[in-house]
Amino acid sequence: MVLDYGCGAGDYTNYVAKLSKMVIGTDIDVKKAQNRFPKLEWVRIDPKRKNLKFKSDNFDVILAVNLIEHVHDFDFLLNEFERILKKGGYLFITTYDTNFVLHKILNDPTHVYEWNELSFEKFISKNFKVIKSFKHGSFFNYYPFNKAIVKILKPELCVIAKKNLK
Repeated sequence: MVLDYGCGAGDYTNYVAKLSKMVIGTDIDVKKAQNRFPKLEWVRIDPKRKNLKFKSDNFDVILAVNLIEHVHDFDFLLNEFERILKKGGYLFITTYDTNFVLHKILNDPTHVYEWNELSFEKFISKNFKVIKSFKHGSFFNYYPFNKAIVKILKPELCVIAKKNLK
């Protein structure tokens, strides 16, 4: 059971659907994803609701790709991820790195908070055991001619973490 939290247009959700028994894509607006991939399950997130409407210990994997930097209460969201993830489940989370060449020029004004590699890993390790931390260019590159530029000049911080077996 996989949750793609902040699924956007649904690209990751659609990809993961081919690899897992069950995947749910969530976002504050899922219309575009629903239109593109009507056979998949989509759940609209109410941004005013504090807790996630999923049962505790429900998911084997949570994907959160380039989402956490847009969230105002990111500590609470990480706690919710821990709550809805099964014991021993995995969190795959990415965000943009503040330490890249053109950060000041390409800075996104919708980002509430940004991390560097060390601070992001430390942030995730408050709730999870970090298995792997690495930098990568865009996984789904909507502008293929920019792939090399994105990978070199604006990498994503990627963390694979595991829920503790408390």
